[in-house]
Amino acid sequence: MAIDLDWIESILFLKIYTLISFLFNLFLFIICSDGKLGQKSTLDTWNLYNSSLTLSSWSHSFWWILFVIQGCYTVYLFIPVRYNEKKEILTSFGIWLPLAWNLYTAWTVVFSFQLVPLSLAFIAAHWVILFVSYNNINNTYENKLDVLVYGETNPRTGEKIPLEKKERAWVIVEFLITYLPTSFHLGWVTLLTVVNLSTVSSFGHHQLYASLEICMLFLVSLIVFIVAAQRLDPLLCLPVIWGLASLARSTEKRKNYISVSSIVLAGVLAGISVMISVYLLLRNLETRKIHEQQRLLKDERV
Repeated sequence: MAIDLDWIESILFLKIYTLISFLFNLFLFIICSDGKLGQKSTLDTWNLYNSSLTLSSWSHSFWWILFVIQGCYTVYLFIPVRYNEKKEILTSFGIWLPLAWNLYTAWTVVFSFQLVPLSLAFIAAHWVILFVSYNNINNTYENKLDVLVYGETNPRTGEKIPLEKKERAWVIVEFLITYLPTSFHLGWVTLLTVVNLSTVSSFGHHQLYASLEICMLFLVSLIVFIVAAQRLDPLLCLPVIWGLASLARSTEKRKNYISVSSIVLAGVLAGISVMISVYLLLRNLETRKIHEQQRLLKDERV
């Protein structure tokens, strides 16, 4: 007898699953950060198995930025407005986004108990599921942002009609609380996975070769560059720049080659982020210019 799994895709289930995952994730993050669960707090565990790629303590405050935006998204799901748009967003994420949060929750607990090798498996799985979520929501917003920039297509004339101000505002708000945290989260975890790998080597009382450490940082930057350029997403670079800046600051007195490499890679990613942003801005200005020309031509015909 076949098992009916349609209920998993139901909007109500996805809302409740997302809410529970967020609250559980936040709760365990707080108690693990305070050292109330496990052998040491997550930050103390990072410092205990310190490596050349260990980030500065202040850089981990980035998690609170993510939690605030993720909290806004979770609250938005239960506000009784824009049901169809909300359904499209939830369907895009499916169970993947809350599942990614669950894997991070598991990583937090495992890391706090100093099961460092096992934590690498959890954060790697977390990255994979998070990438699926990012790819899904990116495909959804590719169309939404095109409509935001170019306008809706008139089925009769085929010309582009700019969105009303209220609709534009909603699209921007939804973008900020859905796409933004997913993009930030993916960029941050991409770097953190490599840092976790170096922590495993310290846990085993081994030190990675300098050339290998630099190659790992270069690989992270390359992955972020490729995805950001392909998806025209300057946001993806920002958390990696944050982490690299932290790494440069934390290693400047210990490993000069890591510090220099981090500064160079952060500069490159910052340049890429600016170029993508400028391109998107110019595209938007050009589109507005075209809309204005179309409006003037229409007025002349009338």
